[in-house]
Amino acid sequence: MIEATCDDSENDEDMKIVSEVQQEDVKPEISLHATAGLKAPNTTTMTGSFLFQPMEVLIDSGSTHNFISVLVAECVGFNLKQDRKMEVMVASGEKLVSLGSCSNVQLKLQKVTIVVKFLVLPLEDFDVV
Repeated sequence: MIEATCDDSENDEDMKIVSEVQQEDVKPEISLHATAGLKAPNTTTMTGSFLFQPMEVLIDSGSTHNFISVLVAECVGFNLKQDRKMEVMVASGEKLVSLGSCSNVQLKLQKVTIVVKFLVLPLEDFDVV
């Protein structure tokens, strides 16, 4: 479910999108492009921000969940919930282990704030997928 709210003013900065996806039974997958730092036809990159810190964001239709780099999560000071370690399948067949999750993170993309949950992974080339 994606819910967007905004007032009747013409100011785009008042818009906030809340994403709530029920994927408890879906095993997390991340595309090979995201882990290898490659661009592909089904991906695009853009600059986003957390708390005014610019981040390199990969929009990737081949990944099933939202992921954030361990280094970024630590640098920005997100509260890491270490409820259980989850295996994340890479399209190549390799498995990565998520170190936990960060909930209710406000990511700003092109003047729109999106509130999402991230799984924390050791990403090298992108801050957020």
